[in-house]
Amino acid sequence: MRWRSRRTNRWVVWTAGLAVVSLALVAAGCRPAPGGGAGPVPMPQAKDPDAPKDKSDVRTVTIPLPDRSGLYPFEPHMAVDPECPERLVVGVMFRGQVGQGDQARGDSRLLTWQSEDGGRSWSKPVAPFGDLERPAGRLGSDPVLGFGVGRVCWFSGCDHDWHLIKPNYSSVKVCPSQDGGKTWRRPLVVAELDNDKNGKGIVDKEWLAVDQSRGKRRGTLYVAWSRLDEEQQRWELLCAALPLGAKQFTASVRLGEPLDLKSGIDHVHQVQLAVRPDGTLDAVWRMSPTNQLVHASSQDGAKTFSKPMPISDADDGVQGRSPSLTATPDGNLFVAWVNKGRVCYSVFVSGRWLPPQRVADDPSEGSRLSHPAAAATRDALWMLVYRRENDPARVQVVLYRSPDRGKSWKEHRIIARREFRDGRASRFSPGDYIGLAAAKGRVYAAYILPGDNQERPAPQLYVSIVDEGQKGAKRDIQDK
Repeated sequence: MRWRSRRTNRWVVWTAGLAVVSLALVAAGCRPAPGGGAGPVPMPQAKDPDAPKDKSDVRTVTIPLPDRSGLYPFEPHMAVDPECPERLVVGVMFRGQVGQGDQARGDSRLLTWQSEDGGRSWSKPVAPFGDLERPAGRLGSDPVLGFGVGRVCWFSGCDHDWHLIKPNYSSVKVCPSQDGGKTWRRPLVVAELDNDKNGKGIVDKEWLAVDQSRGKRRGTLYVAWSRLDEEQQRWELLCAALPLGAKQFTASVRLGEPLDLKSGIDHVHQVQLAVRPDGTLDAVWRMSPTNQLVHASSQDGAKTFSKPMPISDADDGVQGRSPSLTATPDGNLFVAWVNKGRVCYSVFVSGRWLPPQRVADDPSEGSRLSHPAAAATRDALWMLVYRRENDPARVQVVLYRSPDRGKSWKEHRIIARREFRDGRASRFSPGDYIGLAAAKGRVYAAYILPGDNQERPAPQLYVSIVDEGQKGAKRDIQDK
């Protein structure tokens, strides 16, 4: 999440909070990745007053953050190796403010942690784009992770300058890891603007997906992003591919028509990518200023895309923000999004989107749902959401489960809860998204909440792991 100047459309980085939670029991027999990077650090069970009474099927840990005053975690994302569910990688923005007075500016680093044992222990944080050696005022944002073939893991993010630096630098980059996310190779540029040499504007809110199918494009990395072209006064949505073994991305292609800058101030597409088991690449994004969600697909490795089509022709529910898209093991698609304090969803089956539905009944007065993250296993669809309530003022992290392809949903578990004594639960935000992943019957979640320090509850990154075999009914946690 970024705040920006209405006048300049430059993104302004500022402080915020984040927390990661991962859900799963540890599977056995996965051969560890070769050595490299910092050694694993055992993670004790989170000492959380809001932890469930019955912890038999859930393990939650607090990920240790670097000791940097004024910086907090934000926008967590995570990935699980589909061939080895014990191998997890979590990434966040670690951001805030440095300096005082006229010298104050935003600061933001992108960090990752890796686990080889299902989250029982984690490596020390690693900065894929670098840390102390970076230019002054260089910031990182929008971390996204995805596993490819074997132990290959991909990390993407935006790498850009603080908005007051002139000329301003803006880019989308990716880093590959050959050892399952323990160490990262040098960043590879996907798109780059320096506002003098390569065009004026910014690139923002990228997303990635990796082809894990058995088809001819297996291992191909896809990245999509929004670009503000200041010379043409328009926003574009672009996508490029990096085939397995290639050293540079293909030429980018545009999805849909460009958006006139004059038609609004918030044109970032919030694009989501997914690759189906047959190798089809799908993209879902929001169209400004209507907030209509549209879908396009590519059958040729992102060389061309189909004409964008609305997810639904109905007006009610299909307009929204913050979509989360995933492909299902049986070849369908599942997308969830925010709509006026509710979370809606749709499933793509037999070449068409089913009518949008709400994941829960209308929230009670003063209650809102937000930040959906979607995942799928062979037996169920999963959704992680934030639920905010005013009386009492609190935020709950809730996991929903659908055993019938989205026909019905049940509240599988309230993972965590925080009460806000100052009554400002509605103002708490982990960023634009949180993380949810699934593999071989396990679900893994990453999110942010204030910590358990009653005096100064700084945002923390949590990880929890839930085994899908636990079909039990909804379990609640203790109140503070």
